[in-house]
Amino acid sequence: MYMETNNGKEIHRYSQEEELAVASADFIIEKAREAITTRGRFNIALTGAFNVLDTYRQLPGVADAKGVDWLGVFLFWSDERCVPPSQPDNHYRMVHTNLISHIPIPDGNIHPIQCEEDPKGEAERYEQILRSHFSPKTSARFDLILLGLGTEGQVGSFYPQSMVLEEKERWVVAEFVEHLGEWRLTLTPHAVNQARDVLVLARGKEKSEAVHQSLNQEEVNADWPASYLHPEDGEIHWFLDEASATLLLAEHKS
Repeated sequence: MYMETNNGKEIHRYSQEEELAVASADFIIEKAREAITTRGRFNIALTGAFNVLDTYRQLPGVADAKGVDWLGVFLFWSDERCVPPSQPDNHYRMVHTNLISHIPIPDGNIHPIQCEEDPKGEAERYEQILRSHFSPKTSARFDLILLGLGTEGQVGSFYPQSMVLEEKERWVVAEFVEHLGEWRLTLTPHAVNQARDVLVLARGKEKSEAVHQSLNQEEVNADWPASYLHPEDGEIHWFLDEASATLLLAEHKS
């Protein structure tokens, strides 16, 4: 593992995808243990990004080895495709298949997004769930938000030039993503940047341009949505494999 700092962002780089999955799972479990010991519970927002599925598969084993009280873990979602849970690309289904079905977490601690019928109504409902859960209700103070980086530099479901990027008050919004032809629900950058920790995971050479551009923007750039991730009172950690860090490495060598 190699770690460095880039524009205030902690970069964790691993040579193999399996090593990346194990290390990111270990990071999450350590944050869970710390939060439960310090504050009595661990609030995490999950993603359905394919980048992260191997991390989910590693979490039960790492949790067993290190000891995590699942009664103190509360699961939320950073974004969701507004499709029924029966569809393979539903984010809740992805997480349930790869993680939830393998851990002893109470059903009452799991808070999926259900937006297939009424995206805008669900955005309002989910925001109220979050505001009721957090104290004070004016801050979406997640202990950890887990995000996967897409080839367009998207994280959660905010895409290049999305109106979501300019939202300054709402925590959750629904938006129809034109080039995908579907509704998405997502936490806003405003909400994400209130977290104690944000973990962005990327793997594969096809993500190298998005990684490079996102990490090297001196200011927010709507063409690269991940550049909007700047936790106000927290830290952001980028977990990369060697392939996704290709352009970063080339830049540092030049």
